[in-house]
Amino acid sequence: MMKTICRRNAARFVFLALCAVSCSACQYDRVMPTQPPQASAPYAGTYIAENGEGYLLLSQNGTFFSEEELDRVYSGVYAIENDVVTLTLPSGRSATGRIEGNALIDKDGIRWTKQ
Repeated sequence: MMKTICRRNAARFVFLALCAVSCSACQYDRVMPTQPPQASAPYAGTYIAENGEGYLLLSQNGTFFSEEELDRVYSGVYAIENDVVTLTLPSGRSATGRIEGNALIDKDGIRWTKQ
């Protein structure tokens, strides 16, 4: 009986340790860009959606974090070329928007104003 309990606890520990390593690796991938875009620094800052349903944080190191309505949270890397900003998730999916003055306009036409 004691051997069975020890085996179960050991198996649980190994499973939890593997999950922790996997999750920490995923978190690291989300926030670390492969090469921080130098041109992005002037656009770094916090942008608030005009509809009040979210914010977007562009960091100087080329990473972003966004939280929108219904608790949708995204993070990844971004790049800016000319007046186009591209947000890329770790999965490779991306979204683009355009820069107008101190605001970003997303594909739905929502203005995100820099604070």
